[in-house]
Amino acid sequence: MSCYNLKFKLSGKKALSYKPEDSLKNKYPKLKLLTLDTFGMIETNWRYNFAYGDSHLPYRHRDDNIIARDYGAEFMLKTVGDVQTAGIIISKFTIKNGLIQVRAMFPCTAANQLDAIWTMGVNGMPENDVAEWTGDYVTVNRHWGYDYRAGLKKQMSHIKREAEWFKPYREFYIYGLELTPYETIFSINGVTTLRTEPTNNDQYIILNSGIQDSRTHVNGVGMIADWIRVYIPELE
Repeated sequence: MSCYNLKFKLSGKKALSYKPEDSLKNKYPKLKLLTLDTFGMIETNWRYNFAYGDSHLPYRHRDDNIIARDYGAEFMLKTVGDVQTAGIIISKFTIKNGLIQVRAMFPCTAANQLDAIWTMGVNGMPENDVAEWTGDYVTVNRHWGYDYRAGLKKQMSHIKREAEWFKPYREFYIYGLELTPYETIFSINGVTTLRTEPTNNDQYIILNSGIQDSRTHVNGVGMIADWIRVYIPELE
């Protein structure tokens, strides 16, 4: 398994005036909105499925662990009997170049959480972890492969929740991913957290709640996704 691992630090004020056209203005002449989803009807743009590569997670994913609310979608963590369950949705559409933005919060702070906003190539790799919530900090990662039989584990680049203004368990932030032919850029509220090589293939978008250890039993809301916006280049 090969994993891009780069530590990063967020500093300064929140980039609340961040606009998608500012981010990509030097790469594409125009952007158009492919979808704006507030998760009122989850089945319109999403399907329920198991996470790619999650054979190391012994718990089950359940459709009813994702609940549509007026303020977005709640991704629940539930203990059913002695089984820890979670929820996951995968986009019915793919994106190769453009911008993905998800406004989300991670209200649960239990140990061994793995709530995430991520993308996966249609052929498997690479994986882009726009945000992975572990219960006490967020990680941002690029993965090229796994080798579970060899016991290789993910390495993480992360910002801890004690950062000056970053409180993902209490406030909503916009987690972004730019996909271009030249590079892939990860961001939080418009502040770049990671730059790495381009993906150069179509990507599914995946949102999920999760627990890494089946012995950890948690009941609560792992993630709230307020909305997702997906922009693609408008070719002239």
